[in-house]
Amino acid sequence: MSARSEALLTSASDGIYEDEWTTLISDRKDLELDDSGLVKRDLTVASRCRARLTCRRGEYLFDPTMGSRLHTIRTIRQAEQEASAMVEEALEPLIQEGAILGSEITAFEADHIYGIVALSVQIQVDGESAIDLGLIKTG
Repeated sequence: MSARSEALLTSASDGIYEDEWTTLISDRKDLELDDSGLVKRDLTVASRCRARLTCRRGEYLFDPTMGSRLHTIRTIRQAEQEASAMVEEALEPLIQEGAILGSEITAFEADHIYGIVALSVQIQVDGESAIDLGLIKTG
């Protein structure tokens, strides 16, 4: 595996990244296969949002706008000031295509030893339902 591919795989904190579709990758950074040996794909709105938030912006070769700048956040204060705009920026393509209406950061958690801030993000799918993506790590 090339260093670039390995960097893309390790940049996603929850074990997924996005290409033209979202490809499922196990915790061991292996592609998950279905019963017929083909690569599993997950096209749900939650996976698409999570992939856009966990990938680093500019690292995806075919779409430089893919991903977020959340990895630059190091403190709770910085997260409170900048994270909302960064999440909106990362999810803007999904908002424009009508897949989601918007997002909201519902909580912040900090690990001061490692300089990582985790955000709890909720995605508004339509007027009545929302998806809780859980914690998205920034560091």
